[in-house]
Amino acid sequence: MTDEHGAGSMHTESNGVRALPGPTDALVVVDVQRDFLPGGNLAVARGDRILPPINRCIEQFAQRMLPVFATRR
Repeated sequence: MTDEHGAGSMHTESNGVRALPGPTDALVVVDVQRDFLPGGNLAVARGDRILPPINRCIEQFAQRMLPVFATRR
């Protein structure tokens, strides 16, 4: 997830504290494909801005040996 500044983080609790993934969490990354990035067949303007936050989330889950699932159509 990204905050209002585009910084990658886990979700933010209502009290403003950023929560890290817990032992029962999993990350699902949906439909991230080259086609949606600049230069792709279905390019989205600035679509590549999602990659660093997604990669940071994946790293946080991998460091904790938590499952990460990626899907695409």
